Amino acid sequence: MESTSARETERVCVLCCQDIDIFALGKCDHPVCYRCSTKMRVLCEQRYCAVCRVELDKVIFVKTLRPFASIACEQLQCERKHDIYFSDGKIYAQFRRILLPECPRCPEQKVFSKFEELEQHMRKQHELFCCKLCVKHLKIFSHERKWYNRKDLARHRTQGDPDDTSHRGHPLCKFCDDRYLDNDELLKHLRRDHYFCHFCDADGAQEYYSDYQYLREHFRDSHYLCEEGRCSTEQFTHAFRTEIDYKAHKAAAHSKNRAEARQNRQIDLQFTYAPRQQRRYEGLVGGEDFEEFDRLNRRPGRGRAPGTQQNMRKSWRYNREEEDRDVAAALQASLAFRRQEEKGVAQERNISKPREAPDPEETRSGRIAAKPPSDLLSVCCCVNSFSINRSVQPLGTFLAPENFQQRNMDLIQSIKNFLLNDESKFNEFKTYSGQFRQGVISAAQYHRSCQELLGDNFSRVFNELLVLLPDTQKQQELLTAHGDSKALEKQQGTAKAKKNKKKVWQTVSGSLGSELDCQVCPTCRQVLAMKDFNYHKALHIGDDDFPSLQSISKVIS
Repeated sequence: MESTSARETERVCVLCCQDIDIFALGKCDHPVCYRCSTKMRVLCEQRYCAVCRVELDKVIFVKTLRPFASIACEQLQCERKHDIYFSDGKIYAQFRRILLPECPRCPEQKVFSKFEELEQHMRKQHELFCCKLCVKHLKIFSHERKWYNRKDLARHRTQGDPDDTSHRGHPLCKFCDDRYLDNDELLKHLRRDHYFCHFCDADGAQEYYSDYQYLREHFRDSHYLCEEGRCSTEQFTHAFRTEIDYKAHKAAAHSKNRAEARQNRQIDLQFTYAPRQQRRYEGLVGGEDFEEFDRLNRRPGRGRAPGTQQNMRKSWRYNREEEDRDVAAALQASLAFRRQEEKGVAQERNISKPREAPDPEETRSGRIAAKPPSDLLSVCCCVNSFSINRSVQPLGTFLAPENFQQRNMDLIQSIKNFLLNDESKFNEFKTYSGQFRQGVISAAQYHRSCQELLGDNFSRVFNELLVLLPDTQKQQELLTAHGDSKALEKQQGTAKAKKNKKKVWQTVSGSLGSELDCQVCPTCRQVLAMKDFNYHKALHIGDDDFPSLQSISKVIS
């Protein structure tokens, strides 16, 4: 029984999994079918065994399987170019036949000496074409080639074949307007014939530029570019990742006197320290400390391109987690104390004025001026230095809720699922989001575009999309646009929000209250999910609301 199954296994080719009618044997005695052996030795020009990878100086095509050493090669017909021996003339004829191009459409077999002749015949007689990229890169026999009419060929190049889900078309280089076999070939072309930033590439970004002028602009905008003296005509070597490297270069290469060299060696360093009263909390470090530290570092700055934010987070956060543990804990534990200190100073200056929520525009002026991220869902931005202000997070700015990063990833996945994983529609959604964040389109236009794109599913993701929007003013605009849209749908007037009293957390009222699970912070006007109530409120502890041990433990744990 076992010997029968072993013989049946030997009759099946280990490469193509088809029954073997003609065996190809080498000195290692690993049999494969003659078609696979011909592909390897003739088409691919590879002479090793596909099973054990030993180099085979010659192979024998036989009908009956037997040991290689028992066959006398000197008496057999041979194909010298590829060192293939044939046990009889019929096997040699079949070998020649699979290599000759034949017309698959003509009723009588038309054989051509070269594939170019078959290609010309198919074009003139049958108006069929083959894909040039597939012919160049795919090492297969002529009878295995696919032939297309003009319409099907265009679809094959851009989208792929309907009967072959593994092929999604040939990717296009947008600089050259040429297509390549697959993404690997396109990547080789981009790295060989175009330009990329070696700083961003080291951080995992995949951004390319058609010529060096565009790369120079990237160096100027996102990094540090020296354009003095000979550096104005040099490439790559005149760009620097950090200000320290840039000033060191200027001091070494472009300083004409000692005073100028001394000035170039001056580096402005800015640090923020936790108050002494709060250092007892440094021993309590939890997972949220790293999220808070990321939130403080989530402002874009020089040295990072907006499109590389996700990659930068992965390569930066986990490699330096141990190094930043103490810093993150100190920053997190000092939040409540610093907010108390700010409010106390404000009361001393003008004790007659009641406390009111500051205007978002005023609070925004206390931050480092920076360009907002281009993507609404991009939440990870890096900066080169901390703010020197006493306040870690001014009132009115966005305070990231718990599990902010994971919730963003879940939101992105939900949107992709609702779009049926259509990459073009998802890119369209990201375009709308970026335009809304940059002020190119209004909140009403953004709301309407997303609703048209997602349909009824938009209401299922809107609540999370709203509370995770890292811009308080944009949150208010989008919330108003949503209310106006619902009011128009129900042919009612705009729902008027209740007047918010001091230190009262107001849930969104009216028709939105039954639909949205969110509320508005009276202090900073940030829109929050109901489940984020306690966490966000703990960040607004005032002088007259002394923090309890429970609230402090929630903040630092």
